[in-house]
Amino acid sequence: MPSINRHFKIENWFMVAVLLGPIILGVASAFVLPWVLSSREDSASKSARPVESDQAAITAAKQAWYSIYEKTGNSSYSALSTSMFEPYSASLDSGTWTVRGSIPNNYHGEFLVTQVLQSNGGVSVRVEGSR
Repeated sequence: MPSINRHFKIENWFMVAVLLGPIILGVASAFVLPWVLSSREDSASKSARPVESDQAAITAAKQAWYSIYEKTGNSSYSALSTSMFEPYSASLDSGTWTVRGSIPNNYHGEFLVTQVLQSNGGVSVRVEGSR
């Protein structure tokens, strides 16, 4: 008989889980889903803003480098590496800002060239060799 009683208790817990599981998931999704969607909208709206000045283009480039460094750990994008090429300048041509650093005299190595779309702030980064 003890095994029947134990089996009965397991079935009770199973029924509770079956009955309450959807309710718990529904309540959780009611709070979590709007937060996730608003996060996506915030990040999308931030990246879809026009870039109207050279300083805004440089800021967008620096944010992209930081993001790439955080994701990849590639030292070419680190704050230490990018600060070596200060000050940065940006030029606008056909709706695209090109952000370049100041290459130190006698520097031989890689540097970043970043393009930022004026219309929506989309960023493209490439690593080039020394000139």
